[in-house]
Amino acid sequence: MIFPVQIGGTAKLGDVGKLYCGQSPSVSEVNQDGNGTLYVTGPEQFDGKKIVGHKWTTNPKRMVPDGCIFITVKGAGVGKTFLGIACAIGRDVYAYEPGEALDLRYAHYAIIESINEIKIQAKGDIPGLSKNHILDHSISVPPLEMQREIVAQLEFRLSRLDKAVADLRSAEVKLKRHRSATLAAATAGRLVPTEAELARQEGRSYEPASALLERILAERRRQWEASYLAAFIHKGKKPPSGEQWKSKYPEPIGPNTSKLFVLPDGWTWASLDQLCFVVGGVTKGQKFGAGDALVEVPYLRVANVQRGWLNLREIKEITTTRERAEALQLYIGDILLNEGGDRDKLGRGWVWEGQLPFCIHQNHVFRARPISQYLNSYYIAHVANSFGQEFFFAEAKQTTNLASISLTKIRSLPIMLPPRNEQDRIVFELDRIAIGQDHMGKTFQENNVRARALRSSILQQAFNPQPAPSHP
Repeated sequence: MIFPVQIGGTAKLGDVGKLYCGQSPSVSEVNQDGNGTLYVTGPEQFDGKKIVGHKWTTNPKRMVPDGCIFITVKGAGVGKTFLGIACAIGRDVYAYEPGEALDLRYAHYAIIESINEIKIQAKGDIPGLSKNHILDHSISVPPLEMQREIVAQLEFRLSRLDKAVADLRSAEVKLKRHRSATLAAATAGRLVPTEAELARQEGRSYEPASALLERILAERRRQWEASYLAAFIHKGKKPPSGEQWKSKYPEPIGPNTSKLFVLPDGWTWASLDQLCFVVGGVTKGQKFGAGDALVEVPYLRVANVQRGWLNLREIKEITTTRERAEALQLYIGDILLNEGGDRDKLGRGWVWEGQLPFCIHQNHVFRARPISQYLNSYYIAHVANSFGQEFFFAEAKQTTNLASISLTKIRSLPIMLPPRNEQDRIVFELDRIAIGQDHMGKTFQENNVRARALRSSILQQAFNPQPAPSHP
């Protein structure tokens, strides 16, 4: 038998222990500076092994002794349990003190194993448990000696599982670092042979990125001029004559290279503004005029734009003018970059591949449309997601938990520009490496699911054991 067969029947928790219901002091009596009595309000103060995120109160309302099992009874963390210490507890926490018939650790594992039976009784918009939900819950109560043997067997197996999970997490961290290192190498000219190296080996010439940038900037001006004149025709007005109107051309923001590293031969620094037309999107809650032609169209939000992929499981719609919708329509190859939110959302982005026939983007998502066919959208997106992430963090406006980047700052993002063929080789190699990385990431996810299932299975076997077969 893996676990000893339990003998001794079951008992309600209320019959074999005592429950303390939490009571919160006033907000003015709670502090973070260590003044008063340790105060526990919920599972956020427990890291799995010890109390963290300490709070104190100068006027404790409900004290509990050492040797209690804390149970969160309200809110999103309802049903979370952990071993506590002597302290004060708030109203969202109950403390269960096992009696003489129960080993503390055995009772804790028994509650963990059957907590879903308790949680399912939580009611209300903010789920909550009453003391009777806990006190009326029954667990197996074998003799103390057998309880301790079960705990020893459990902890032996769970410790091995914990070690495996820790190794898995370590491998996940290494994979994340490998992804970052791969992108850093790609955007610094170290992932594939440079066009300059290949040209020397093959005895041929090539177009350096500086010459490519000159052509892109000329094309940028040409497209602006065509758009400027087309706007007059669209409004039924006569386009301006002469050349003076061309002076209104807004020169793109150039990159500040004073603190940037030296690029490989054939590369050059450019800004996102020099390579793309960058615009903001549609604003929610906008007001319209009586004669405005309105349409309802799908649009991308910050949640849709992830770092290196687009999450299109939920696409919402927004009402705007037909003219605005047409101006913001996404085309294949457009690069989407988030304005901000949580720090991990800042500047993250990816490439639109035409997944919907018509779609626009909101004002918290910037659209960067490459000016020339000689630019690889995926390469630019990779730069934004690697080197650009540090740039956005440095240039963003930040509060305690939020950060945002302005359109001007987005436009000034420095881009390491390689020759055209080299852009394609870099993207191809990144895609090839990503296949293996994604496979490893999927394997990690599957093993995490297996680990959770195995933990549950071990606990179930401990508290709902099956006798060993007569002839194994």
